[in-house]
Amino acid sequence: MTVVVPTLTGGEKLEECVEALQAQGIVGLDVVIVDNGSLRLGERFHGHEVVRVLSPGRNLGFAGAVADAFESSAAPYFMTINDDAVAEPGCLAALIRALERDPAFGSCAPKIVLAGENLLDSAGMAIGLDGSSRQRGHRRDPDGYRAAGEVLFASGCAAMYRREALADAGGFDRDFFLYCEDTDVGLRMRRMGWRCRYEPAAVVRHKYSATAGGGSASKVYYAERNRIAVLVKNFPWDLILMSPAFTLARYAAHVRALASGKGYAGQVSGGTTWGGFVGAVLKGMWDAFTRLPTLLKRRSQLMRRAKLTSAEFRRVLKTHRLSASEIAGV
Repeated sequence: MTVVVPTLTGGEKLEECVEALQAQGIVGLDVVIVDNGSLRLGERFHGHEVVRVLSPGRNLGFAGAVADAFESSAAPYFMTINDDAVAEPGCLAALIRALERDPAFGSCAPKIVLAGENLLDSAGMAIGLDGSSRQRGHRRDPDGYRAAGEVLFASGCAAMYRREALADAGGFDRDFFLYCEDTDVGLRMRRMGWRCRYEPAAVVRHKYSATAGGGSASKVYYAERNRIAVLVKNFPWDLILMSPAFTLARYAAHVRALASGKGYAGQVSGGTTWGGFVGAVLKGMWDAFTRLPTLLKRRSQLMRRAKLTSAEFRRVLKTHRLSASEIAGV
């Protein structure tokens, strides 16, 4: 199997991540580090039997790094993991076993816990009805998520994919650069008829946003731009037409969060002004709309191959949907 670790800054967190992967005891393990920061990591990891370094010479973002690694691999199982995440012993084997039990599952989500806290980061992902997404069970008691089962899709922070399923969906979209790329590819896999399993026996510890920052203006920009791309590429037209009402409700929840210093937007207020927050949202929206011709073309390509009808896919989305307040974390 292949595991890709995109990194921009390298350092101790990357080394801890790679050491944990090497300790998994997986025969034929191929750990691919994508050096987005031009850090000359090939020299640092020279001689590591299971580690190879791709050096693109520029920052490809998470999506581009994963796409490059996928193209360089022929392994039947392909995993993404953040450089600030650490796989617990037996994690990879548990994910592979979960996929081998049922060929209908194209991906598997581990239990991702927040490092240093007895709180959950994610137990798979869920969706808002305007293309926004959020971790299932974020900052809740991990004991409440002991049962395996089906989820909408896996968080790119740590996700195992069946190669056949990921290729069937067209792989990661490089244009997403950062954020929501896992939402996009996860929904495309669902459209192609592949399901996603949550496997609590596989545990990953995550230093949440240690690399990108908790709520930077850049994160707000990419999240807004890319959730519109997710919406246009993947959602049924009736939900797209109704999505502005959900977005307004989500914005209202974010404003309440900003005012109280809580929720996702509350994380932004420490380093970004209200004006900076609004500016990042508007820029994200504008850049998404300028890309509409490309997004519509990719939507058309997907719909021609989709296994699920719009009615079937709509039921999937509604089964795993979140409210506007839940998306905002308030």
